[in-house]
Amino acid sequence: MGVRFEFLTGLPPFNDETPELVFANILNRTISWPNIMDALGVEAQEAINLLLTMDPQQLPGAVEVKAMAIFFNLDWDRILETEPAFIPHPDNDMDTSYFDPKNTLQQLKISAVDL
Repeated sequence: MGVRFEFLTGLPPFNDETPELVFANILNRTISWPNIMDALGVEAQEAINLLLTMDPQQLPGAVEVKAMAIFFNLDWDRILETEPAFIPHPDNDMDTSYFDPKNTLQQLKISAVDL
């Protein structure tokens, strides 16, 4: 569930300078927690930690995910009817303009793996 981490922080959870270091981070579960984690709250940190569990037997199932504190006000029965708080309108399928300003504003160094 690295997507949740990346969605909340703007960075992949095992981000590093080279593909080898990224793979080592994955295998060792070394997560590059940004300084903004305090702003996300305990509920988000707990959810991320649980969803990034490496042991498949320890991963939370749907019932456990729905019961996480971070989702306390989510109406799971009407989730597909819920209007999103923000709907992006990219210029095309390759448009990354919604991401670039955030990375620049936060002065984030994205992994060299992307380059």
